[in-house]
Amino acid sequence: MLAPTVRGTADNPGVQEAFLGEVDDVLAAAAYLRSLPFVDPDRIVLAGHSTGGTLALLAAQSTDLFCAVVAFGPVARVTDYGGQTWPFDQSNPDEVRLRSPLYFLDSIRTPTLIVEGERANIEDLVMLKEATENPNIHFALLEDEDHFTPLAPVNRWLARQMMHGGDGEPRLDSDAVHAVVRSFYREQREARDLRLLAEQRADGVALGETATLEFICHFRIASRLDTVRAAFDDFTPGAVAELVDANGGSILELRWRRTLALTPQEIFDASAEFSAACRSAWVRDQGWELIADDR
Repeated sequence: MLAPTVRGTADNPGVQEAFLGEVDDVLAAAAYLRSLPFVDPDRIVLAGHSTGGTLALLAAQSTDLFCAVVAFGPVARVTDYGGQTWPFDQSNPDEVRLRSPLYFLDSIRTPTLIVEGERANIEDLVMLKEATENPNIHFALLEDEDHFTPLAPVNRWLARQMMHGGDGEPRLDSDAVHAVVRSFYREQREARDLRLLAEQRADGVALGETATLEFICHFRIASRLDTVRAAFDDFTPGAVAELVDANGGSILELRWRRTLALTPQEIFDASAEFSAACRSAWVRDQGWELIADDR
């Protein structure tokens, strides 16, 4: 994997041009990769996130050097970033157009995936999708995900395809992306549940006995408390606490109780239900603990 930095950043020479000369830098990095004896020049994937996603799309519109391109959370127009001081005349429509993927989607010849979570800048993904019928471009709008959560599962999936997928192009369709993200976070959740259950067994709790667990969620906006509570009707409310994060910010912690048998399947089922409620309420699932009375 090569993670290049572009002109005017990370002590590189030159000045930032805001998605213009930086495209040339990405193409130069690709040319370097293609020159290496241990790199298959026909199996290079370009991926970028956020600003990097926008840059990846612009690069895809400029070349067919890559076997696939993945843009996580790009913008449609450079002006969609808002509040930025750019090194070009923003009143000049030609300068804006040159730096905006929206206007060149039909030029993409490489299989390209554009991914964004429902809780992020979906307006840009929708705008891009509505602007083209290019069959090379695939769009994945992921329910209950944010600007960052698709990164780990989709990148792992792409890497496995590139390593074990033979000589063909990687699969980039939306249904596959949705399935990959759901599977990844289910596996992560169940691994966490098994670890927590193992810790309880190490503390002397018998597998299969009935116990009450407290499932924990965190969120930041206190005015949403009643809305969040409504998402957990099937759990018994527990304590509410105000915490402070490492940066001094305020976090609300809510705890919800469920009595069940301490078996992997019962915990998996309750944990999946709790996680779904967290996602619907847009709060962060922090796992569970055995309450003090059951220790």
